[in-house]
This record gives sequence, structure tokens and C-alpha cells, in this order.
Amino acid sequence: MIYNRIYSTLSLVLLICLGLSAQQSAEQGAPIIPTKGDMRGWSIGVRGLWLYDLESTLYDAGFSEDPRGLNGTNTSFDLGIDLYVEKQFTPFMGLQAGWRTGGLTGATTTEYYSNSMSEFRLGLNLIWSNLDPNHVHSKWNFYNNVGFSLGSFEADRFLVFDGSANGSTNDSYWGINMGGGIMYELAASWRLELQADYNVVRNDGFDGFNYATGWDPYLSVGLGVAYTFGSTEKPAMYAGNYFEVPYSDLANAKARLSELEGRVGNLEADQSRTKQNLEQGLAEAAKRDKDLSDTDNEMKDRLTKLEAKPDLMSQPAKAIVFFEFDSAVLSKEAKKALLKALSGNKAPVVLTAYADAIGSEEYNKKLKDERAEAVKAFLIENLSYTESMIGIKDAPENSQKENFLARRVELR
Repeated sequence: MIYNRIYSTLSLVLLICLGLSAQQSAEQGAPIIPTKGDMRGWSIGVRGLWLYDLESTLYDAGFSEDPRGLNGTNTSFDLGIDLYVEKQFTPFMGLQAGWRTGGLTGATTTEYYSNSMSEFRLGLNLIWSNLDPNHVHSKWNFYNNVGFSLGSFEADRFLVFDGSANGSTNDSYWGINMGGGIMYELAASWRLELQADYNVVRNDGFDGFNYATGWDPYLSVGLGVAYTFGSTEKPAMYAGNYFEVPYSDLANAKARLSELEGRVGNLEADQSRTKQNLEQGLAEAAKRDKDLSDTDNEMKDRLTKLEAKPDLMSQPAKAIVFFEFDSAVLSKEAKKALLKALSGNKAPVVLTAYADAIGSEEYNKKLKDERAEAVKAFLIENLSYTESMIGIKDAPENSQKENFLARRVELR
């Protein structure tokens, strides 16, 4: 009965694995550059188990005789199955929640038993090899696990002499387990696992011999596969190392060091070229800085000379823009006029702002400054002028009698 359940479960898991594999093969997309947060942590897995009842009186009273597995013709090669879901939080640590079902047989010199059990398991996985900085880019990993279980069982007890029933037990239990294993990465989302666990059940009737005095231990050895969800272009968390990209920045240094060790003969030449390139780059940067400084100083000198010319206002304006009453906001027409008049012009300009006769002298002075600053900001943002290329000159007395014509900024 228990083996029929195991075979059915294995068939279902096989179908699920095939479907996941087909889905993975169909995934296409642009290459992904993974980061630490992109690493895939969710997995599902299945393990076929060999179960073996351990003979131990450590947990029993002194008068008892504990049965053991594979002890005569009344015992068998016992099997089980684990199904689990795993969340790996870091390359070192993860949680695994699963369901186990199977059956055990064992015998003493006078009696034997068989049982079937089913349990929920929750445990902590610790992948020690991912803490080793020398263990990077490896498909192999070594881990330990520790956890607890909650389950139920049915156990029947028989006499070796004639095979007659000698009692049965149907009960629930809790237990603890610890073990270790190795895993091998078959593909980007698939891994193979071999795991051995020492399991202790807190119910003395688990093996059919219930003296109500102790615990029953058994050994489980499992071989299985696990699938990690997500795009194969992103690394699985269990397959990453603390010192390997993308989890740790130290991985880049480790990879570079490994590469340099393989090219010792070229190391000095590489360092020399790197130094030359760096010196050349610094020299070019210094030259660019000097050129920019010289250009900036030249523009300032030209602007100073231009502002100092006594006949500046007699020169024709390069552009004139007008403003609404009591406004320092450039209109669409004014912006178009500036773009048309100064596009491609890189010579410095001097701005002269005016206001009409309405309003106090102090207020009009403030309004003229705002109009000049509005034009200056537009030239910097839209025509690639710099601060040093733009001067602002105090306006002479306004000669325009029409108020509209007086509300302007001239560019020379």
C-alpha cells in the first residue's frame, strides 16, 4: 500500500518536472545582468529514500531489546519519498519545508514489525562550501541540515516463531533530525542531491515495540533532484558563493586575481601599459582643463573689452525681445527670435534690459534685472552659452516713448 503511494507520487513529480523543464526551454528574452537582488531562491524538490531502522537502546529501558532493519527474512529494503519546497535566503542559509512518507521494517530475535508513516518536516539548510572563498565557480556543494518533524504512523508487531500478530500501534509523534549531503548543479535550474539524515521519533511505539520509555531512531538516505524557479539568466542562490558575483563584490577581485595568475609572463607588460594609459589620460585631462580655462579667460577678456567700448550702444543689436506689461517671462515669440538670431553664434553677448515709465524707479530697476536674467537663463539652457559669455549692462535712459517698445531686452 505504502509503495503504491510512493510510485504514484513519483509519477506526479516526474510530470511536474517535465513541464517545468519545457517551460524553461521556451523562455527567451534579452540578456539580463544579474544583481544580488535578482538571485533565485525558491526551489521544489523530490528525493527517493532508503529507510533503515537503527538498533539502539540508548532511548529505551535496560530490559528492552530494540529491533533493527535488514535483520532476517521478515524485514525488507525499506523505501520512502520526500517532497519539499525550499527558500534560500543567502548562499549559506535557507529553509526547507516538506512532506515525507514511507515504511519501515525491523526485527529482533523473537519479534518483527512493519509500519507506514507520513510526516511534515521543517528544517534549516547550511551550505558550508559557499563560505569558502576558494570554492567559487564550482558545481559541487556540501551542506548540513537540522530540523523537526510532526507526523503519524501505523505499526504492526508479529512473532518470528509463527508470524502471528502480537499487537499494533496507531499514533502521532514529533521528532528531530540532522544530517548532511552533497549537491551537484546539473543545469541552470536543476540540481542533483544525495542526503543522509539521522532521525529520532519521540514515540516509542514507532517500531511497534511501545514500552513508553524512549525514542526510536532511524536512518534515511535520499537521492533526488530539485528545480529552482525563475529565469535561467539569473543565478540560483544555492549555487552562489559569498565571494562570487553577483552576491559579493569580492568575487570580481578573486576572478581578476585568478586570471592574472594564469598570465604571469604578461603581468609586467600589462602594468606598464596601464600606467602609460593612465599618465596619458591624466595629461590629456590636464590639457583639456587648461584649454577650457584659457577659453574661459579669453571670453571674459573679450566681454570686458566689449562692455568697456564707449560706442557699445551705438552698435546694432543682434536681437531684441519684448515683454508683456509688468512681466519678466519670455513669450514664445521672444524665444523663437532668440533661437533664430543667435543659433550657431558663440561670441559673447551683452544684455541691456529696459522698462516702461510706469512704476517707481526702484521697482523698474528690479523688473529690468529680472528680464535680463530670464534672457540669460534661456541662452544658457538652449543655446549652450556659459556664464562667462554673457554680460549684463545697465540700461541708459529709455528713448522709447511707447510703453510697449520700452519693455524689452537688447542683445549686442
